[in-house]
Amino acid sequence: MTRFTATIKDLKRALSVVALATGDASNSIHSHSLFCVSYDAITLYSTDEDKISMASFPLTNLETEGEDDVVQTQFTADPKRIQSLITNADIADVKFEYEPETKTLNVYASEDPKAFISFASFDPTNFLDFGKDLVDAKNIKNLPAGVFLTGIKFILGFLPKDDKNKKFSNLYMDNGVMLGSDGSIKVGAFLNDDFKDMPTLILRKPMLQPIVNMIDKLDLFEINVKHSNKFIVFFSPDEQFCFGFRNTTSTMIKFPITLDKPTTNGFNIERATTQKKLNRLALSSWEDIGVKMTVKDNELLMETATDRKSNERLSCSRVSGRWLSP
Repeated sequence: MTRFTATIKDLKRALSVVALATGDASNSIHSHSLFCVSYDAITLYSTDEDKISMASFPLTNLETEGEDDVVQTQFTADPKRIQSLITNADIADVKFEYEPETKTLNVYASEDPKAFISFASFDPTNFLDFGKDLVDAKNIKNLPAGVFLTGIKFILGFLPKDDKNKKFSNLYMDNGVMLGSDGSIKVGAFLNDDFKDMPTLILRKPMLQPIVNMIDKLDLFEINVKHSNKFIVFFSPDEQFCFGFRNTTSTMIKFPITLDKPTTNGFNIERATTQKKLNRLALSSWEDIGVKMTVKDNELLMETATDRKSNERLSCSRVSGRWLSP
């Protein structure tokens, strides 16, 4: 029997990260996280054999029965179920009790100190061990999390809605630029000096939202990008949390876009107003539509490229001699 206590705050952060790499089948070990209890800390691992994640945090009141002085206990549990259990718990600490003989985990997350919910554990020896891959992962670069997050969210707007075209269902990073396209009508590029000196990276679209979630959930100010022979992994600065996934077999492609600033005259427009008008124009069709833009004097005319025309107008200011981004 092993007993220990963890704070609600630590537990919520850890579960939010390891849940990013679990599978959906409830009767599979892939839907569980591996809990590794050792001394005064606990480390959680999750994998569906494509995605991987890890979270570590301190524990207190560790007790064992029939164990050596060196305490190492392992069991598995569904992190999403435990998340649901503690979401509205009005307590500061959660107590755990694991019975290895019956592979049963009892979680005390109620105001009643004697009440508990029991969960079944899979045989922990059957859990895929990827710990060595995390240890062997080489550092690529430490990036400001806010910049990295902004770039991902920007490129997500240019990727295809489905993943049928595998070639374009990726975010590409090359020569300090994030790139993405739907392979048809949209292409986007995000340039930032913080991406300089990074090797070419290819991040699959389904992995982008978990990266965003990890940064948001942990409120990270920095993220460490690492890679091994098998995985690309994103670590918190203290390396207590990470999310990663298997390297893709895709190769870098050439995008029809340049970040060279044109020397021709340009014009400035107000971003929020423009977005509002484009959203209105988009309502004119249930399919993707093009918009033709014409500048005359200090007015921008936006007209849909369809048989039934819709249009919007807004004011703009000319910029002569050099280009200024709006």
